[in-house]
Amino acid sequence: MTHWQIRLLSQSPLILRIAEHIPAQLQGRMIYGLSTGTLDDQIASAIEGGTPLVCKRLEALRELQDRGLRTYGMLCPILPQADAEEYAGRVAASLRVDRCEHVWAEVLNVRGRSMARTYGALRQAGHDAQAGWLEQVANNGRLWEEYARRTFLALSKVVPPHKLRFLQYVKRGTLEWWRAHESLGAVLLGKVADG
Repeated sequence: MTHWQIRLLSQSPLILRIAEHIPAQLQGRMIYGLSTGTLDDQIASAIEGGTPLVCKRLEALRELQDRGLRTYGMLCPILPQADAEEYAGRVAASLRVDRCEHVWAEVLNVRGRSMARTYGALRQAGHDAQAGWLEQVANNGRLWEEYARRTFLALSKVVPPHKLRFLQYVKRGTLEWWRAHESLGAVLLGKVADG
C-alpha cells in the first residue's frame, strides 16, 4: 500500500512462486533478483551450503524475464578468477544483462573468519585452484586490490555503466582510483568513502 519499489533478492527458484502471487497491478513495483556470484554449481555448493543450484537460480531469473517482469543481477560473492574477462562475459550472457535493470556485483568481503572458512570449504570440496587463488588474495592487500579492480574492469566492459553497481569498500590508498571509476559503475563504501 505504498509507492515504494521493492527489490527482492533470493537464492531460491521459489522466487517464481512469490512472483505468481503478486497482483498484476503491483508487478511494476517489484524487481526480482537471484544471487549468482559463481556460475559453477559445484563451487557454489561448496561455499553456499544448502542453497539451490546456481543453474536453477539462473533458470528462474530467465523465467521471470520471459514473463516480462523486472529483474536485476546480483553477482556476489565473486571469487578470484583465472580469467576475469572470460568470467564477465559468461555471467553477462547468463544473466541476460540486456533484460536486467541493474547488475549489482561484489567481490568476497572479509567478515570474521569468512575467508579461511571459504577457502577451507573450497579445498575440502576438491577445488584446490580456486582455494589457492582466494587464499593468496586474502592474505595480501595488494593482490586483493588487484583482484577487485580486475573484476570490476572486466564487468565494466560487458555491463553498461548505467546498469553496473559494483560495491567496493575503499581505503585511503585506494579511494582515488575507485572514485575515478564511479562513472563506470563503482559504488564506494566504508568510512573513507563517507568521509
